[in-house]
Amino acid sequence: ADVRIRHVALRGQLEPAAGVDSGWSLGYELTRQAARYDGPGRTYFAGNEFVPGDTTLAGGVTVGALWASRRWRPTERLTVEPGLRLEVAPGVSSGAVRPSPRLAAR
Repeated sequence: ADVRIRHVALRGQLEPAAGVDSGWSLGYELTRQAARYDGPGRTYFAGNEFVPGDTTLAGGVTVGALWASRRWRPTERLTVEPGLRLEVAPGVSSGAVRPSPRLAAR
């Protein structure tokens, strides 16, 4: 059997200068994933004998993402981190554009 899996990613990020608590961080990501299988498949029944069959399966997906997050300290003991990530993946069953909001407080 021949099995191939490929994963390629390009990422980047911009952050505020050191010591700045209220700045926004921005980023992007572009990912390509692909897989291919060539080899024995399931055996099926034809007439009075089992016949082995070869199978080829292949597929892939490309996902692009943009995100933004902010670290904010309204008090000495509280840090709030809101953020948003947008993913774009044409042909994915959950939709082409998927927003993911985020809010954390510590």
